[in-house]
Amino acid sequence: MTAISLRKANATQASILAYIAINEVAPTVSINEFDGLHGQLFDAKSKFTKYMREVSTLTNILYEIRTKVSKANSNSGIDDVLTAMARFDKRIAFSKAIVAYGPRVSDEVLEGRIAKQKKEVVDTWSRTADITTSVLNAEEVSALKVDIAVFTKAKAKLQDSLLTLNVETKIRLEDASSDFLEKLNIL
Repeated sequence: MTAISLRKANATQASILAYIAINEVAPTVSINEFDGLHGQLFDAKSKFTKYMREVSTLTNILYEIRTKVSKANSNSGIDDVLTAMARFDKRIAFSKAIVAYGPRVSDEVLEGRIAKQKKEVVDTWSRTADITTSVLNAEEVSALKVDIAVFTKAKAKLQDSLLTLNVETKIRLEDASSDFLEKLNIL
């Protein structure tokens, strides 16, 4: 059995998919009147049959890798790290969305805008747009910015941990699988 890191497993999966796409053989043939009909059909069918066998074997290997990576992710704690990173991503995005509104304007500014709007309503007898302001004060917005920095730093530490786990955690490919991948220069 050949042992490969999870990083190598990911690259191998991508290489398998690329190999299948690059070497695609259509199940059709263009026949001309000069070459023998049966020879052309036989050659095309042979190429297509070989391609189908390769795709079948590569698909089986692809899912062998996927299954083993899934188990390795669970056993090594990578799933937990990915979950924690996703949580930080959500917290960062949520906090950034709130911070984008900025802090609440001062009472004096709000009172001035309301007074101005009341005067305009009396003068024109029509209602103007509402006055919109954040409900958070400057300190609360600053605290959210600190949270964003803390979450970002914690996520970076998790990413470092994930990189280490992806390099150190190994899966073992069956001999037949690694031999086939080597034959196609994928592994």
